[in-house]
Amino acid sequence: MTSVEHSPLTRKLSAFVALSDVELAVLERLHQRRRSFLAGRDMVHQGQAAQAAYILSAGWVCSYKLQADGTRQIVDFQVPGDFLGLRSVLLRTSDHLSLIHISEPTRPRLIS
Repeated sequence: MTSVEHSPLTRKLSAFVALSDVELAVLERLHQRRRSFLAGRDMVHQGQAAQAAYILSAGWVCSYKLQADGTRQIVDFQVPGDFLGLRSVLLRTSDHLSLIHISEPTRPRLIS
């Protein structure tokens, strides 16, 4: 088995459908494009113009919205295998959410 067969996304997808060798090869290519972010740092800022989608491969992330009084409203938590920013890319509009890495001590690894 290759490393991609043990990835969180592959495990999630495999719960619903048997992945072909071609599909596993596509996922393997995605896993070669990784970025790391430090804990406690925003990865995407609310209202950011640049749109990108990621797959969280390690760590925990939360999505939040900044409120008018400066507080944060946590909207969602993401775990390994989850997509981040996909709706913004598909709908070509911003979620108006920020993403922040919250897990310690490991860094989130994202596949872009």
